[in-house]
Amino acid sequence: MTNTLSNAERQYIWETLAEVFVDNKTNYSVIAQGLKGYDLALLEEAFFREVAPVCHGHHTAPIPPTWAGFDAQWLSDAIQNHLRQRKHSILYRIKDNIHSRYLQRTLQGEWYSIEQALITIYKRPY
Repeated sequence: MTNTLSNAERQYIWETLAEVFVDNKTNYSVIAQGLKGYDLALLEEAFFREVAPVCHGHHTAPIPPTWAGFDAQWLSDAIQNHLRQRKHSILYRIKDNIHSRYLQRTLQGEWYSIEQALITIYKRPY
């Protein structure tokens, strides 16, 4: 994600996108409402390259450990750690690039639902 966002905005985006990985029915309209105004490409990058690598395991666990939402501090620390490792290790970057491609394929339905909900919001006349 670009550095034009404040840390608070980045964390807000992460928390909002992480709702996809909570073990409840996902309300894409609520997620989109929270993300309106942000660039779609920026959100897509944040979803697949920052949030999904950290949260995807919760989504696929036989008994998901996250039912009521992710702890904001844990989520922020985990994503920042992921980004630090990506920045400082070529091997981690290679692994992460492969993993991101996998996530883009397996989570394309979730991203499509977010994207469509955002497009619907952007088309509403206000």
